[in-house]
Amino acid sequence: MMHDDSTVGYFVIKIIYNKIKERYYWPKMYEDIKIYIESYDQYQRRRKSRNKNKLHNIKTIEPFYQIGINIIGLLLITSKRKRYIITAIDYFTKWAEAKALKKANAYEVAIFIYKKIICKHE
Repeated sequence: MMHDDSTVGYFVIKIIYNKIKERYYWPKMYEDIKIYIESYDQYQRRRKSRNKNKLHNIKTIEPFYQIGINIIGLLLITSKRKRYIITAIDYFTKWAEAKALKKANAYEVAIFIYKKIICKHE
């Protein structure tokens, strides 16, 4: 009831703290509860934004003018000894490419860009 509740984003930290302290106590209890609730996905989605930052559109001219690349890992080792996933997405077409990698280094990224993007979409 008190943890991993999908509605926790609506609660104030103090209310949760008061509910929990009726039955439990530990040192730095309030700080622990605050950190946990603030890290909770639903809380972050529903709370008021602290920053008033403006969003800026990314202007793209043509397909593959600009791409975003990300490496995900360290993951569990697969049967083929892969530990990472590299992803790339074209900002214009939203085309996505991905590949599992053994190592996450500049050489592997360069090979991925060459084989999966340049050679495939040139």
